[in-house]
Amino acid sequence: MDKQITITQFLKRYFPLISTVTFGLIILMFVLRFVYTRPQIVASLIENDIGMISLSLERIDARCSILKIVGDKSNIDFLNVKKFEGSVVGPLNLAYPENWEGPYLKSNPTLSGTFYQIVKAKDGVFIVPGEGVALPNDIVIGKDLVINQDLFLENHIVSGGLLSFKGRSFGKKLDFKIGDWKTWELQKDKVKELDRMLEELNTAMPFTKNEEKELEEIYIV
Repeated sequence: MDKQITITQFLKRYFPLISTVTFGLIILMFVLRFVYTRPQIVASLIENDIGMISLSLERIDARCSILKIVGDKSNIDFLNVKKFEGSVVGPLNLAYPENWEGPYLKSNPTLSGTFYQIVKAKDGVFIVPGEGVALPNDIVIGKDLVINQDLFLENHIVSGGLLSFKGRSFGKKLDFKIGDWKTWELQKDKVKELDRMLEELNTAMPFTKNEEKELEEIYIV
């Protein structure tokens, strides 16, 4: 009986301290989870965004045939365009603009409020995050990595490059040939396959975004 009273008195005396320490440890655990996990989630989001943009551009080329990409660097802010006049949309000059089936995406992906961009390097045309964006590996586009036509960019999107983080790549080279005038009839099967791949990416994207949102809400609390 005396022992029970002693334990009760102990709990009454130290319960505020115990509960405070426990709550602090829980908060610390959530903060550490956010700090160490968020960069990987953001890296996954960037890779998915670039994948969707790349597939959308391939689909546009398969239907409309991209003749030319105007400018050395161009914001990708045109994939939600439904209709346009002429043969130019964004930086794209199209051979068959009448085959446009926009919008290709409901909204143009952004990172830190900045559009992704199409850039021309010495070894091809690439999709990368926008100027001034800080990546999960702390590289800032346009500051730590200046992209121009004298740069071999493909070296930077592989493991160990400046546009890479824990197996995730922050850039993609456009694989299709620009200016080949291929007709839509020759590429119907390719478009069907691109549609399937794009749908898979769109399906996976909400889960990744929800996980990042959950971590941010925990951190704010």
